[in-house]
Amino acid sequence: MKQTISNTAKQIGISQGFFSNILAGRRRPHYRVGKDIARITGTSVDIWMEGSPEEMQEAWEAYATDKQGEAA
Repeated sequence: MKQTISNTAKQIGISQGFFSNILAGRRRPHYRVGKDIARITGTSVDIWMEGSPEEMQEAWEAYATDKQGEAA
């Protein structure tokens, strides 16, 4: 299954819009949400709490690409 922002947001327990805003740098997650994103994506919570939008986007893309490779 293709990993999408919507699928990942559901796994985290947040809306797709909120996750999109986090990735765009328009919003910052609360610590619990940042921890959940880090756990789901296999990344550091620091990226989601203090990283630049570019760092968050890179982390998301690496996760989504890895998930697509697993499904193939």
